[in-house]
Amino acid sequence: MFDRAVLRDKKFLSWAILVFIGGFLIGLPIDGAFLFQKLTSSITAQTLPKEWREGQTGLINPLLGVNYPDNSAFTELVPLQSAVQTVINNAIDNHVLIRGSVYFRDMSDSHWIGVNETETYSPASLIKIPMMVSYFKVAESNPNILNKLLQYTGPNQNVSVYFKPADNMVSGQYYSVSDLIRRMIVYSDNNAILMLFNNMDKASLDAIFSDLSITVPKDPNQPGDYITPGNFSRFFRTLYNATYLNEAYSQKALELLSEADFKQGLVAGVPGNITVAHKFGETPDVDATGKTISYELHDCGIIYAPNHPYILCVMTSGQSYDSIAGAIKDISAAVYSAVKNNYK
Repeated sequence: MFDRAVLRDKKFLSWAILVFIGGFLIGLPIDGAFLFQKLTSSITAQTLPKEWREGQTGLINPLLGVNYPDNSAFTELVPLQSAVQTVINNAIDNHVLIRGSVYFRDMSDSHWIGVNETETYSPASLIKIPMMVSYFKVAESNPNILNKLLQYTGPNQNVSVYFKPADNMVSGQYYSVSDLIRRMIVYSDNNAILMLFNNMDKASLDAIFSDLSITVPKDPNQPGDYITPGNFSRFFRTLYNATYLNEAYSQKALELLSEADFKQGLVAGVPGNITVAHKFGETPDVDATGKTISYELHDCGIIYAPNHPYILCVMTSGQSYDSIAGAIKDISAAVYSAVKNNYK
């Protein structure tokens, strides 16, 4: 999962070393000091990436991702960053958003930009992605877990949500774990996630957050703001690169995410023929008395733009779910337009 820029540096280093050694052996007049200067300037000309890994197990420590901690060198993305900032500023000025944060990452070269990307939010229903990943991780060694039947007996956990599931579960009916995972992702069904959470090894869920260096929630519905758009994007990066789940389950997870029936955000901002594997989350912000004072709405996913798929994670708060969804749509449209125009 090395970024292409990193691989280019490695290829240059290997080529330069071979030339230096070859020149020494056949007597070519190569200036070693000059070549060393070229090598070091090539390395320091861009920000060196940092790796994060799953953790030492025996003699291996699997690579999960590579991060560029500084994005100041990605000048080609400045217009995109400016466009996103403009959309957010306009939405705030028009009292649509109270705050908004965006993380963008080009999956072809790992270059990224952010707008208010270090602000934290409650993940809300985004937590359903690590729940899915935890079950698929177990299924790699125990596929029968997906066939286990669980009975839904209520109560209905979707009563208070604004964007309700298109297909309701029936009290008393049995559902397979596989079906519950699909309902949890495609319909964002809170009944499904609660059943899955109550019938899983909680350590497997904790392990995912720990492995990706993300704050571990105590409960899938834990209140409070603790996750950033950049951090949450790691789930999509590991699925896209198949570095945490194997290829089969990474593919299955992204296929389910591409079927998500929430179309008002990221999906609404791109042409209808573009695949978007994504998940949304909603939650009210309440004060100390329990009164709702605002709403959080997020939409994060992979937009499969031709030749340049990218991750876009938008986290927001505002006064109305519908108006916030419109702002997310505008952000998505601005990003898609910038990507399309930049890579003609």
